[in-house]
Formats: sequence, C-alpha cells, structure tokens
Amino acid sequence: MSIPSEFSDIQAVRQTGSLRVSLAATETEVEEAIRFRHDILCSQMKANLVKRPEGGDLDEFDRHCLHLTVRDCKSVQLVGSTRLLFNEGAAAAGMFYLESEFEFNNILKQPGCFMEVGRPCLRPGYRGDVAGILQAGVLQQVAQRDIDYVISCASLSMGGRGAHAQAIIDSLRDRYFLPKGLQVTPRLPLTDSASLPDDTPVVTPTLLKTYLAAGGMIGGEACWNPEFNVADVFILTRSNQLLPGHASTFLECA
Repeated sequence: MSIPSEFSDIQAVRQTGSLRVSLAATETEVEEAIRFRHDILCSQMKANLVKRPEGGDLDEFDRHCLHLTVRDCKSVQLVGSTRLLFNEGAAAAGMFYLESEFEFNNILKQPGCFMEVGRPCLRPGYRGDVAGILQAGVLQQVAQRDIDYVISCASLSMGGRGAHAQAIIDSLRDRYFLPKGLQVTPRLPLTDSASLPDDTPVVTPTLLKTYLAAGGMIGGEACWNPEFNVADVFILTRSNQLLPGHASTFLECA
C-alpha cells in the first residue's frame, strides 16, 4: 500500500528511552502496522474482523490515513499504533470511518479542519508508557496540521442488552450533549436495550469522563458496533480545548 502523496513530510516524532514514535513512512511499515492492529484487536477486544491472506484487517480507509506507530527499539517490535484520517483523506475515501456508524453532516459543515483518531492499539505490558508517547505524536499532528476538531468515539459495554450503555448516555444527556442542530444520528441505534432496576448505580467509565473533562461533547445517541459488540459514543473535541494531559483519551477506542 502506498503512502498518501499529501503526506510527504513524514518523519519520526519523538523518542523516549527505548520507545520511538513515528509515522509509518514506507509500504512495509504500513503493512506491519496493519498486521499489528489486527492481532491486538482480535486478541484483546475479541473483534470480529476479517483477516486478509497476507495478514491484517486492511479496510478502504487505511490507504488514506497516516499510521502512527510506537516501536520498542530494544526488541524492535511494534508496541502501539493508531491511524489518523484528515479532511483530504476522507474526501478521497468518500467519508470518514465514523460516518459508517453515524450521520453527522451538520458537524462536517462547520468551518475548519477535522482529524479522526481511530483503530488505536497498545501491546499488553506497555500500555502506560506507550500511551504517553503515542499521545505526543497525536498532539503534534494536531498542531502541525492546524486541526480545529478531533473526532473519535468512546466504547461502552453492551451489558444488559445495551441497558448499561443507555443508562450512562441518559445520565449525561442534559449536560454534555451537543446542541440539537449538531447532534449525530446512529446508524444502528440501541433500540432493543432493556431497562435497569431503579437502584442500579450508573457509573461513567473513566475514558468517557476524561473525554468530557477535556472539553469533549457527546454527539448524540450511541451506536451498536457489531465488530466489537460495544456501544460507540461519538465525541467531538475542539482542538483548543485538547490539553496534553487529556490527549491519551483518543487512544482508547477503535
């Protein structure tokens, strides 16, 4: 797979100790990132992904993305990755990946540049260190490419046939939902979720709490993601509200 021509300035971002974060700069490096991603998503998240004969879960968006990777220079193995899709790549692909889960044309009509952070993966045993250096790479791309909005999603458990996810969404609706004119429409809404008993505690996951603390806003109702059997929540964050201490939140969801 070739590297998108608009990204001719690909270079290493940072190295901390033995960990080096960089943008995949060759076809071989992109292929390696895709194989790594497939293995992590399937082994950790039990994702129902189709593997190509040559390995990896390449989809129609990968060829238009930048692939940010973290390598342990001692073991020479990849220990983290995520992919970044910008306006130009989304136009070439026909849409952002999240448009396969949500309709959000009203958001995309807002003036400014968008960056979608997706398919993040961290190797077990490295999560804390890798998340820190990977977040530095994400933030540098936001700054270098004058990104105005970061779009991503937070995933919630489908426990109780989606009842737990729906209860969390309902508890945050009044304070954190985008205005109605900007709200997204899930393509697979949680229409058959059961109800929780009234005395069941509703606890917002740490990931979603951190999104909201970073200034992120919930796009609207959740969408069932059959590949991962989770309820995905659309998150929109303005880049001027994305602080370094919160950047790692964009690395926790697929």
